Amino acid sequence: MVVLVSEKLGSVYTLDPDTNSVLYYTALYPNGDYSSNFDDYDEVDWLAVLGEDETVLKELHRIEDLLKGD
Repeated sequence: MVVLVSEKLGSVYTLDPDTNSVLYYTALYPNGDYSSNFDDYDEVDWLAVLGEDETVLKELHRIEDLLKGD
């Protein structure tokens, strides 16, 4: 599983292993550890993100593009 760590957002991201099209995240712990078990990841709720600061949305799109190889 390919992951991308975002210290800016305090989370770790990956794509759904079945479709490689849906962005998922899990917590990045203060010591830098994170789960490598996909069952511990949750789908990014893009509607909820719309209420966040614009920099969060830009960072998530950047992460998604990197993971998809765009």
